[in-house]
Amino acid sequence: MSESIGGVTGAIQSVIGWIGTMIDKLNSVEIPEWLQRESPSPIEQSLWGMSDALRQLSRGDLPAFSYAMSGVPGGVASSSVSNTNNVTFNVSANRFDAASEGRAALAMLGGV
Repeated sequence: MSESIGGVTGAIQSVIGWIGTMIDKLNSVEIPEWLQRESPSPIEQSLWGMSDALRQLSRGDLPAFSYAMSGVPGGVASSSVSNTNNVTFNVSANRFDAASEGRAALAMLGGV
């Protein structure tokens, strides 16, 4: 029985040694810079910057600009919107047909 326990102990020691070797190898791997995650990423930083700029624009700059323009003659800073769409249909197209006009004139004159 002691041989069995010694065999199991040796197998466990072998597995522990193999796991230690794998951990050492994984710890020695250097990931290239282009694969390393930056936190936050450049695109994430850009989106945050755009969000901050739009927030500043909507909360401070645009209302201040609108207020400043409210005194300009002509209501430049008006908050109303007007859309006008004009469509023209020509439903009575007059086309001069000399032959039919001449026949109509002759008929009015009594068929002369």
